[in-house]
Amino acid sequence: MNRKVDYALRLLRALQDQELHTTSSLCALACIPKPFAHKILNSLHKANVVQNIPGARGGSRLIADLGLLSLYDLMQILDERESISPCLEPAYQCEWRACHESRCMVCEHLRSIQAQVDSIYRAKTIASLFEEVSPSHDK
Repeated sequence: MNRKVDYALRLLRALQDQELHTTSSLCALACIPKPFAHKILNSLHKANVVQNIPGARGGSRLIADLGLLSLYDLMQILDERESISPCLEPAYQCEWRACHESRCMVCEHLRSIQAQVDSIYRAKTIASLFEEVSPSHDK
């Protein structure tokens, strides 16, 4: 996860009360710089996660159900889904495969790991990230 996703999570945590907040107040609550907040809020607005109301009495308000929005969804909205390896990107040209004219088993294993990581991101809702974590009972 990168800084943009972290900042988006901070903004969503501040917006979870579903009240109207100015960008300045959100930046103070989320402890993030204003230029980042504007960009992230615009992306969240385009995805119908927040409502942006312009003007002196305007601000942003959460309109999506964070219990239905996954961490994977948020990463997609922000265009910040990262692969664990460049070889998993569609445009990647694998020199090893080209040289050996063969499937790369490393890439195959990494693709499986990426699927597991994506599955974890899909299973974790944004709302669940804001809940209290239970102490571990492992000993």
